[in-house]
Amino acid sequence: MRLDLSYATLLDFGLANCRVLHADFHGATFIGRTSFSRATFVGDASFTGYASFHSATFTGHADFGGAAFTDYTAFRGATFASYADFYGATFGGSTWFEKASFSEEASFLLATFKGTTSFDEATFSGPVSFNEATFAGRVTCTDVRVTHPNPGNTWPPGWRLEYGRGGAVLTPDG
Repeated sequence: MRLDLSYATLLDFGLANCRVLHADFHGATFIGRTSFSRATFVGDASFTGYASFHSATFTGHADFGGAAFTDYTAFRGATFASYADFYGATFGGSTWFEKASFSEEASFLLATFKGTTSFDEATFSGPVSFNEATFAGRVTCTDVRVTHPNPGNTWPPGWRLEYGRGGAVLTPDG
């Protein structure tokens, strides 16, 4: 399947259990529940040659549980206004959540990241879980902001929460 939904406004959109060869969601707005549960994005599945949700806005539950991204994946500048579920998702290439904003709970429980992964400058405002997530490549979390720190939050290996004047930020262990 090939889709070009760049700049589209999508209501209760779902691609659950679908196999997508090319999908362009650049600048798309997702209103209501969005489900990519168990979806597989292969080859040129993206906005610009990779799976990309650059600057996408998800107003409802964003369900990527079990989704498989086989190549480069970008959620740069994406806004998750509700629950963001990446439970058991597999990211086969480099993965970017730079400047993404998570307003409510974000779950990466059992997610697999096979390439370089970046959460640089992301903001987390609700509970966060990276429990049992695996990272095969380098992980960066530079300038990650945590607006409502929760003692139950879990972070990628090598990163910890540090409290300071400007609030809580992730810093490298060591």
